[in-house]
Amino acid sequence: MNPYLPEGVYIPDGEPHVFGDRVYIYGSCDLPNGHSFCLGDYHVYSAPISDLSDWSTKGVALKRKGPHSMGGVHTLWAPDVMQGNDGKYYMYYCYSWQNLICVASSECPDGPFQYIGVVRHKDGKPYGHKKGDRHCFDPGALRDEDGKCYLYSGYSAISPALKFMLTMRGARNVGAKGNQSMRLAEDMMTIEEGPFNMLPGKDNGAGTGFEGHEFYEASSMRKFNGRYYAIYSSTLSHELCYAISDHPMKGFVYGGILCSNGDIGFKGNEDPTMDYGNTHGSVEYINGKYYVFQHRQTNLTENNRQGIAEEIEMDESGNFKMVENTSYGLDGKPFSEFKEYPAYIACVLKGRTSNRKVIYGRPRYDKFKDHPYLEFADGHQLIRNLCDGAKAGYKYFAIGRKATVVLKLRGSEGTLLLADNESLTEAVEAKFQGNNGFSEIEIPFDFKGNKCPLYISYKGNGRVDLLSFAIRPVDI
Repeated sequence: MNPYLPEGVYIPDGEPHVFGDRVYIYGSCDLPNGHSFCLGDYHVYSAPISDLSDWSTKGVALKRKGPHSMGGVHTLWAPDVMQGNDGKYYMYYCYSWQNLICVASSECPDGPFQYIGVVRHKDGKPYGHKKGDRHCFDPGALRDEDGKCYLYSGYSAISPALKFMLTMRGARNVGAKGNQSMRLAEDMMTIEEGPFNMLPGKDNGAGTGFEGHEFYEASSMRKFNGRYYAIYSSTLSHELCYAISDHPMKGFVYGGILCSNGDIGFKGNEDPTMDYGNTHGSVEYINGKYYVFQHRQTNLTENNRQGIAEEIEMDESGNFKMVENTSYGLDGKPFSEFKEYPAYIACVLKGRTSNRKVIYGRPRYDKFKDHPYLEFADGHQLIRNLCDGAKAGYKYFAIGRKATVVLKLRGSEGTLLLADNESLTEAVEAKFQGNNGFSEIEIPFDFKGNKCPLYISYKGNGRVDLLSFAIRPVDI
């Protein structure tokens, strides 16, 4: 399901890698209801490639408190990992506002990782401290079949105001000219070749084919079928895009959009399916299929993020087709079981007013008072503030028959509506008496066909919180 990690786990910026017979997710760590990005230590989750529902972790892979963050003052931004020619696993990561790419190594793909140094030029000067170096940010790593190892980094401010704010916080070279590529020496830290400008940013994107989707952040590199795929977050922030080249460091041509955490652009959609924000992720080939990993925002803030993922199709030309966000995610097919489903797997969450971009910092309950949202509290994640006209959507179900939907909720008296369309036409209604604790209400519903969405809405003067819904069979 989406999110694919256990309930209450907030690991955004997911970089998926298959090592052996398991897929590993390397990402930063937000805290539930945290008021800033990346407040936690690194935790690496993994699952067998044969069962992408069985995720687990061995605990802390790298502590936030380290040589460049004494006392844990600085946060751990998004990392990436590659296996070196010596068989060890090398993690590349940045602490907030340090303008350094740190390197740690481990004998195991899920750590624990030990700090060994920083990425540096041949003269020993740290990368990020030389004129022309891009701001050290969200490094991506790739080891090619010939054993050569590459690193990618950069941040490209999308407005003068953002550039000024980041510069005042200590960031260096955050101009909007894209990211950089470099090849590493055998020590996995020294730059042997480069850095070279690779993907264009907003300031130098004219005439490149990247217009409107220039590089913003989140460098990631993959190699599929002999070609290199540069995956990145575009200047629109909510979407992952890709570019293709026959070379790992240059010559990239814009390919298209992989996904958006608001489904903006999917089949021409301009109406965000959720309140959206930044994204970061990549594509991995797992057990014969391609999957794209990204994250979504929760709790009305940009910095409470959870990983989501979808199966994605590559056509015969090597291009990916943009995918929509679903509730079933990695499972690759609509739900067909009669069972209880948690409310937080909603892939559509709309309020009375149009969905919009959430911002960094504390939740803005005042500005989003008409919007339902996801919150983790008392050991469970639930949908809060389902107010009049708001709706939660779930895609998709292959029940193919009439059933009973049992909602577990609390809140104000009103009417609950179920429909198989977002417009709520021909919705089934049921009165809700209201309560302070969670109770159940049963509503009959016909799940038509093998790809039926379910929309849950509320009509009334108050609001309700939704914890879960169960689908139970009925006699036909």
